[in-house]
Amino acid sequence: MEPIPSATTTVSVNPQMEFLRLFKSIHNVLLEQMNGHIRELDLTISQVNVLVSIASHRGEGVSQREIERELYLSNPTVTGILQRLEAKGFVTRVADEQDRRYKRVRLTARCERLGERIQEKGRKTFEQIFQGFTPEEFSALNQMLERLLRNCEAAAGNRETTQSEETA
Repeated sequence: MEPIPSATTTVSVNPQMEFLRLFKSIHNVLLEQMNGHIRELDLTISQVNVLVSIASHRGEGVSQREIERELYLSNPTVTGILQRLEAKGFVTRVADEQDRRYKRVRLTARCERLGERIQEKGRKTFEQIFQGFTPEEFSALNQMLERLLRNCEAAAGNRETTQSEETA
């Protein structure tokens, strides 16, 4: 029978599993920190992510489906977030000029004013969490994470193909 590892015993951990553990821990800490900063604005980090997605379209508005794709969120999730943001007066939904069956989501003037406060809070947070990173390190980190995301997307696509082949 093997002894149970103590706190001082080094346990060999698969590097990929250690990455996943660290990534999840970073995600949880960032969510908690960001939610704390924006709570006074009566927003959640999920709502801010949707607002940032809309803002990235520079006033043109964006369809709900585009938000779902950009943020990897389900239709019911985005619907709920947009309903809450609309009730708070942060977004409006207007008929698409080319196809009136679809709605374009736009930021309101109230939200655009709030955006400056959100950006300031985000800037302060990012200064803290990326303290000590050189611009080169930050760029390399972004490149690696983008490659990881592409690999995850490809693996998810392969999994969907495999699952559909299994059910056929």
